[in-house]
Amino acid sequence: MRFDNPFDVAELPKSENDYSLIPDGWYSAVIKTAEIKSAKSGGKYISVRFNITGDKQAGRGVFANINIRNPNMEAEKIGLQQLGDVVRSVGIMGKLMDTDQLIGGQLNIKVATRKSEKYGEQNEVKGYKPLINMPLTAESVPEELKGASAPKSSSVPPWAAK
Repeated sequence: MRFDNPFDVAELPKSENDYSLIPDGWYSAVIKTAEIKSAKSGGKYISVRFNITGDKQAGRGVFANINIRNPNMEAEKIGLQQLGDVVRSVGIMGKLMDTDQLIGGQLNIKVATRKSEKYGEQNEVKGYKPLINMPLTAESVPEELKGASAPKSSSVPPWAAK
């Protein structure tokens, strides 16, 4: 089908996308999209896009597929553990009713490089944890720290105290 108005290639904008691999490591990120999809195996997974928000690699996207139903019980167990890590990391407490609850959630993600014969090297998300400055909740405090007394706060900074 012909265009109504032809495009002059010299006037078309060039893409600024960087498709190089993101170096392995932890990055602060925001969940941009999350949607349930059907797997070829007959199961279901949540397809998640994370946008990196920190200084390094800001704006770059990384994707993860989190199994929520799978004929392989071990794959389902791992997926549900990952979902639990994501949900707790973004601060959702109670019930997760909709993938829209995840969108906009901020967390740290561990990016790693996976090698595949079919696709070559590509990034994958291998871990999730809360942002450092997020408030702790009863569910996010490790068992060994529960009941421990919190340090007393002072209006005088430690370097100024004598």
